[in-house]
Amino acid sequence: MKRKSNLYHQMLDYENVLSVSHDVLKKCRNKEESLEFRKALNTNIYDIITRLKNYEYEFSSYRIFLIREPKYRIIMSENLSDKIVNHLISRYILLPSLEPVLIDTNVATRVNKGSDYAFKKFCSYVKKIGLDKKIYVLKLDISKYFYNINHSILYEKIKRKIKEKESLEIIRKVLNTTNYEYINSRLNSMIHYELLKVEHSKLSWKEKRLKKDVLQSLPNYRLNRGLPIGNMTSQILAVFYLNDVDHYIKETLGIKYYIRYMDDLVILDTSLDKLKECFSLIKEKIMQEDLEVNKKSSIYSLNNYVSFLGYTFRIKYNTLWIRYHNKTIRRINRKLKKYKISNYDLYYKSRGSYQGYFMKANTSFYYKNLKRKEITNMYNKYLELKKDWESAIVLLKNGKFYRTYDDDAIILNYLFNYQIIDNRVGFPIESLFKIKGKFKNSNIDYIVLDGSDVHHETYEDNSYHDLLMDARVKYDCEMKKEELMNSIKEKLNNNPYFYDELKSFVLNN
Repeated sequence: MKRKSNLYHQMLDYENVLSVSHDVLKKCRNKEESLEFRKALNTNIYDIITRLKNYEYEFSSYRIFLIREPKYRIIMSENLSDKIVNHLISRYILLPSLEPVLIDTNVATRVNKGSDYAFKKFCSYVKKIGLDKKIYVLKLDISKYFYNINHSILYEKIKRKIKEKESLEIIRKVLNTTNYEYINSRLNSMIHYELLKVEHSKLSWKEKRLKKDVLQSLPNYRLNRGLPIGNMTSQILAVFYLNDVDHYIKETLGIKYYIRYMDDLVILDTSLDKLKECFSLIKEKIMQEDLEVNKKSSIYSLNNYVSFLGYTFRIKYNTLWIRYHNKTIRRINRKLKKYKISNYDLYYKSRGSYQGYFMKANTSFYYKNLKRKEITNMYNKYLELKKDWESAIVLLKNGKFYRTYDDDAIILNYLFNYQIIDNRVGFPIESLFKIKGKFKNSNIDYIVLDGSDVHHETYEDNSYHDLLMDARVKYDCEMKKEELMNSIKEKLNNNPYFYDELKSFVLNN
């Protein structure tokens, strides 16, 4: 493949910078910073373009955060200008140059691939080899991958794909951003503070020891080593860095069943001796990239358990069994519980995404209540809230209306004569004040969900169930009356003498 050129100035086209800016601003979590940038959007865009055109762009310091879930790790956040430049480099320089040379089963963070693609590949490989055969899995993990990537080696690899000096120079600047002393200083300060928090926490001594071990194992950045964790460019460069190893495994070693998810390498085969030989050869190849294979790397049998992508795979009775880690369940439960209190909308979306994760497993009934139902998202939200607030009316905002369902719809029909359509009642947002007043006067607990905000009103002598009984009696009578009227109409249409019979019956009774 010919080396790419004329990428840098194409990247600086105003429409390209504008498009990337919109994408970055849309995903920006710091709403205040995003608003300030939008206020002078064109000015900020032209400032970025001018500095890049004059080769004067310098990256600012990172904001560094310590993430606790699912495990301790460091995240480095950029200001908006730097983030936009990072995305520009990724979209218009790195991806066109590096994406075409990557193998299909190098899957992390790539479009139309990712963990779901890797999961399906792993399952398909097992089935291709044969569920009736003894399958071995070679798992290799790179030790502290992001921290140990060698800038010089990476830069030489990039130079083989990109010949344009301007593009190479801006990539070199990105790599150099980890060479400043403030990064390690802030890292050490945060780790020290977190160690003190752990020490004074109410955790057991064993939990404290585990947390301390993980914190103390977080490495510092060495000179000309490592990629900033959190950058778009870092993800692409980390995917690319082991590309030579990928091609060596696929082409030189002739391995058919191989997947790489960032720094996790997995090979499937029926020959244990072949995998042992491959293990030794691949370790040597990885060492040539100035990296080390983690000690936990080994060869496993699929007749026992093999962990990959957060799942555990096992062949038993000629069936591929898939389960998920218990610690993953605990982590997800903690996260959902937190979201449910602070941001219900995010809770609901997260719960939906985890649903797909759990549906892949086939060895447990955990989360069986998350099985998909042919009902609306709004009704799903209603059911979720009703689980926790069974004795309260649940109202959900939907555009310019509020909705409720099931028994709550019957109560609103009873109190306000709202029509029930398809098991639900709706009313305009202007009526909410009146309805709240009625609930207050009648001592009825209620919940109002407006986007991510949940408002809950409770009363000492909640009359929800008493009111529901009265409402059901009235509703049942209305339903019976409607059913009777429909039957009478049908009889009148089909029997011209039925009117006289009905009149006679009414007059005599």
